[in-house]
Amino acid sequence: MAVIFPKLLLLLLAVAGVHLRDCHYRFWKSISCTGIKSLDQLRNGVHESIELDNVKKPDFEGLEMEHSQIDFLNSSTFEGFDEIQRFKILFSNVSSIPDGTFEKLKNLVEIQIGFSNVADLGDEAFRGMPNLQLLHYYVTKVGKFHKDAFGDLRPLTKLDLHNDDLEEIEQGTFDNLVNLKELELLGNKLKRLPEKALAKLTSVENIWIADNQLEHLDADTFAGLSKLKTLNLQGNRLRSLPPKLFDGLDALTELLIRQNLITEVDEGVLSSLKHLKTLDLASNQISALPAGLLSNLSDLESLGLSENNVTSLNPDALKGLTKLAMLDLKKNQIVAIPPGFFADNGQLKTLELSANKLKELAATTFDNLKQLSYLYLSQNQISEMDQGAFKSLESLEYLDLSDNQLEAIAPNVFGNLRKMQTLSLARNKIKALPAGIFDALTSISAIYLPSNQITSLEPNLFDNLSNLSSLDVSDNKLESLPPGLFKNQRELKSFYLSNNKLKAIEGESLKGLSALAFFRLENNPIARIDCDAIAHLTAVEFLTFDNNNINEVSPGCFSKLKNLYSLEITKNKLKTLKKGIFDGLERVMTLNLDDNEIEDIDEGAFSGLDTIQRVSLHNNRISKISKSTFTGLENVTMLTLTANKIASIDSTTFQLVANLQFLYLGSNRLSKLEGDVLDKLPHLLVLDLSDNGIESLPADLFKSTKLLNTLHLNKNKIRNLEKGTIPPADDLQYLYLNNNEIEEIKPGAFGEFRQLRDVDLSNNTLKHVTSEMFAGLTQLFSIHLENNQISDLNPNTFDNLPALSRVTLDGNKLDAKVLMIIDSKFPELKPIILN
Repeated sequence: MAVIFPKLLLLLLAVAGVHLRDCHYRFWKSISCTGIKSLDQLRNGVHESIELDNVKKPDFEGLEMEHSQIDFLNSSTFEGFDEIQRFKILFSNVSSIPDGTFEKLKNLVEIQIGFSNVADLGDEAFRGMPNLQLLHYYVTKVGKFHKDAFGDLRPLTKLDLHNDDLEEIEQGTFDNLVNLKELELLGNKLKRLPEKALAKLTSVENIWIADNQLEHLDADTFAGLSKLKTLNLQGNRLRSLPPKLFDGLDALTELLIRQNLITEVDEGVLSSLKHLKTLDLASNQISALPAGLLSNLSDLESLGLSENNVTSLNPDALKGLTKLAMLDLKKNQIVAIPPGFFADNGQLKTLELSANKLKELAATTFDNLKQLSYLYLSQNQISEMDQGAFKSLESLEYLDLSDNQLEAIAPNVFGNLRKMQTLSLARNKIKALPAGIFDALTSISAIYLPSNQITSLEPNLFDNLSNLSSLDVSDNKLESLPPGLFKNQRELKSFYLSNNKLKAIEGESLKGLSALAFFRLENNPIARIDCDAIAHLTAVEFLTFDNNNINEVSPGCFSKLKNLYSLEITKNKLKTLKKGIFDGLERVMTLNLDDNEIEDIDEGAFSGLDTIQRVSLHNNRISKISKSTFTGLENVTMLTLTANKIASIDSTTFQLVANLQFLYLGSNRLSKLEGDVLDKLPHLLVLDLSDNGIESLPADLFKSTKLLNTLHLNKNKIRNLEKGTIPPADDLQYLYLNNNEIEEIKPGAFGEFRQLRDVDLSNNTLKHVTSEMFAGLTQLFSIHLENNQISDLNPNTFDNLPALSRVTLDGNKLDAKVLMIIDSKFPELKPIILN
């Protein structure tokens, strides 16, 4: 996904000499026009598109206008276009749509008007279209439509009026829409529906009145709608449902009433919905389910009751629901599940009980659920599980018991779950896992055990789990891993062991992990890396040791890791990089050694890293670097040495890393540089010299870096800018001088930088800014001047910079009117997201 700013896009097109056409032919056989302001412009644009895009008359089926100012709509507008079948207006301002505007378009089957403003909509704007089938009028404010607005649209099959700020519907508005199949009224401000408003919609199959403000429905609101299949009433303010509200809706299969204020549902209100398959009552205030409420819904497959106030369950609440496949009761206040509650629900496949107040699971809790595949029990208060709690769940594939109060688990509690693929016991209080607890889980692929209190793992705990591919035991209290623990885990690819108390990983403890691709060991007090243990990870691609106590790595320790792509040893206590330490890493691309205590790098420490491209040594204690330091890094393109103690470099220092494109030397002690120190870096694009105490730079510093694009000189001690202060760099586009001590910029200071696009001068001590300071910077796109001491500024100072789009001046002493003028000239950019 790319982000392009509108002004920049237009600028690039203008520079390229591209003719910006108003209209283009699209593959869906429509001519689409943008930025239209007159009928002549529309006609000329359409004719230009027909000619340039070679549009044959039969292929001109639709006309579209976007981002336009339309004050020319009437029955004559479409002369010459009267064969079109589709018409669309989007993101536009329309002064009026008069009566009969479209009546000459006898072939029109679809109108779309969306995301627009229509000042005046004629009472009969849509008359005279004998073939119109689809009318979309959405996200376009209209308080109400005239009673006769749709009176001439008998063939209409879909009417979409969503998000129009509709506050009222007149009685009889829909009376002539006898062929309508879909009515969308969602996202409006309707508080009531007039009596019999929908009574004539005898063909309607789908009605959406979601996200309005309905507080009450008459008992006969939906009377006569015998073909209705879907009714969406969610997101309103309904407090109750009249007893006969749904009588006669024999075809209804989907009823959505979530996000209302319903406190109770009368026992008979749903009794006539014998073919209902989906019922969603989630996010209401229902406290109980009467025994007979659902008894007639024998075809029901999905029942949503989440986010209500249900505290107890009637034992017969689900009686007769033999086809129920999905039940969602999460986020209620349920404390127990009565015996036999699921007696008639043998087809249930998904059961959601998370975020309730369940304390225990009895042996009979899930009886009869032999088809259950997904069981969610997280965020309860479960502290006890009977050994037979899951004995009936022979089809279970996913079990989530995370965020409960479990301290101990019976050895055979998972004994019948041979199809289980994912088990989560995360964030409980488990201290130990009994031997054999996972033995029956022969199909398991993922086990999650983080954030418990586990101190040790039994040696044979995972012996039967040959399909295990992901294991998480992070955030526990493990002090060691027993030898042979993973001897049968040939499929394990992800293993998370962070935040334990491991002091070492030794010998055979990782044996068997020949497929492991990701291994992270953050936040364990490991003092050394056992090379014999690591040698078992022959497939590992990403290996991370972060925030440990590692102070040394033996030469050749990683020599068996032929597939390693990324190695991170960060926030440790390495002091010296010895020769041979990285031997055998034939494919590694990234080496991160940030935040150690490295002082010395042996010559040849990086030997053999033929494929490496990125090396980072940020925040160490390196004080000296030389040519020999980088032996073996001939192919590296990014080198980070920030936050060290480097005080000097010379003309040979980077001779062996001649392919560098990104060099970061910020926060060192390089206050004095010689003019030849970058001579061996012809490919350099980005250079960071920030926070080095630099007061001046040699005039010939960039003579060999012809491609230099970005220069960071922020947080230094530069006081004045004049010609030559910054050495010439022909292709420099991004210059960062913020947080210096700059008091003055003399005319011509940027004269050598004709390609400059962005300059940051914030957080300095500038008092004055004049147009001469930036003269000649025709490509400059943005200037940052925040937090200086500027008190007087002519609003026209930047007018001679043709590409300038943004100037920031916050934190100065400028008059509010000046800031407003400049901000209006150079506003904050709004990105366009291109998928």
